[in-house]
Amino acid sequence: MRIGPRGQQRRDKKMKIIRHCLIITAAAFLLPAVLGSGSAETDDSAPIIQPVDSAVYDWYNLGELFAASRSFDYNRALAEHLDDVYAPLGDLLARLQASKETVAAFSDWLAQLERLPWKQPFGSWSKQNQVTWQVSPEQQRFSEALEKDAARTPECRFFFLLGARTEELVWTVSPAATRKLTVVVNGSIKRAGHDFRLLISDPQLEPLFGKLSPPVQQAIKLVIDLAEAEFGYEDPKQVNAEPLSMEEIQQVVDAGTLIRRCAKMRALLPVPDGMSLGKTGFAPC
Repeated sequence: MRIGPRGQQRRDKKMKIIRHCLIITAAAFLLPAVLGSGSAETDDSAPIIQPVDSAVYDWYNLGELFAASRSFDYNRALAEHLDDVYAPLGDLLARLQASKETVAAFSDWLAQLERLPWKQPFGSWSKQNQVTWQVSPEQQRFSEALEKDAARTPECRFFFLLGARTEELVWTVSPAATRKLTVVVNGSIKRAGHDFRLLISDPQLEPLFGKLSPPVQQAIKLVIDLAEAEFGYEDPKQVNAEPLSMEEIQQVVDAGTLIRRCAKMRALLPVPDGMSLGKTGFAPC
C-alpha cells in the first residue's frame, strides 16, 4: 500500500521519536556511571556537581516550583505544610533578586492558597473558592511579574521555561493519564512541545540549547517531535480530547524525567573530565 506525503511525514516523525527514545534510554543507564555511583532511582542519592553559574539551576528550579504552584494535586497533597513547601520558592525569589512586584504577588497568592479548603473535594468548594483557584487575579499577577523577571536575559528565560515545562511533564502528565484526563495530558504535552520548540528556534535561545548536554538535547527533541507529530502546530490553549497511546505518554514522561534528573545532578550542561563544569559561558541571570 502506498503511503501519501502526510502519512510519510508522520512515519518519519515516529522514526525520529524512536531514535530519541533509544538515546534517552542509553543515557539513563550511562548517567550514573559518568557522574558517579549514586542510585538512578532517587534524586536525593544522585551526586551533585556544582557549576560556576549556579543561577542556571536556580532559574530551572524556580520554573519547576512555579509550575507546581499551579497544580491542584500538588497543593492538595501538601496543603497542611504550604508555608514549608513554598519556602524554597521564596528563597529563590530573594536569591535571584526578583522584583518587589513579584515578591508581593507571590505573598498574596500564597495567602490565598492557604485559605482554600484543600481537604474537601473540589466539587464541594464554594463558587468563590473555585473561581479563586481557577482565575485568581493574584495568581495571574504573580505569573506575569515572574515571567517579566525571567525575561531579563535569554539565560533566565531559557532555564525558567525548561524547568516549568519539565515539571509539568513529570508530575502532571502521568497522574492525569492514569485518571484518563485526556484534555489535561494533551494540554501539558502541547505546552511543553510549544515552549521546547522556542528553546531550539528562538534566535536568542537556540545558542543556549546547543550548550546543553546531548542527552538533555535529545529529550527535548523527543517531546517536540511527539507533540508536533500528534498535534501539529495547534495552539496549546486549544482543547484536544483525542487520547495518545500509553506508550507515547510514557515516552514523554521518561524524557521529562531524564531532564529533571540531569537538573538535580547539576548536569544539564556537559561535564568535562574531572567532574567540573568550569566556565559555562552563560550571562548572569
